[in-house]
Amino acid sequence: MELVEGKTLRSIVAEGPGWEVVVGLRRQIAKALAAAHAAGIVHRDIKPENVLVRDDGYIKVLDFGVARLLPAEEASSEEVTPRATEAGTVLGTLRYMAPEQARGESVDGAADVFALGLVLYELLTGKHPFEAATAVGVVSAIVSAPALAPR
Repeated sequence: MELVEGKTLRSIVAEGPGWEVVVGLRRQIAKALAAAHAAGIVHRDIKPENVLVRDDGYIKVLDFGVARLLPAEEASSEEVTPRATEAGTVLGTLRYMAPEQARGESVDGAADVFALGLVLYELLTGKHPFEAATAVGVVSAIVSAPALAPR
């Protein structure tokens, strides 16, 4: 396993980065997710703790422990063995789940993109777009309520 030194996005959120920093981070994270999705992999647990920024500014997406291969028809690589995420299984961090993931439905790369949106919102505002007193309350808001306005 590779040793990667740097700061998690969680610690960067605490620093209150400017939008220019967030744009640069967004671009790199999106490219990393695009590469995973092109290889037929959906991460399913994108959150600030799973994205590391090295001292040179390079992004590393970590912890593919709950990742799954996409069905072959959804992946762009023909060498992927089909193995879909199973409906009815809820894996990942509740505060960063896409609505379909929270409902236990089958997920694809869109779930990672949704989670990235939550992470970027948090980087820019310092708060989660679906604040609630409990993790279950956050999931309920993700599934049924509009996001808080960033202002």
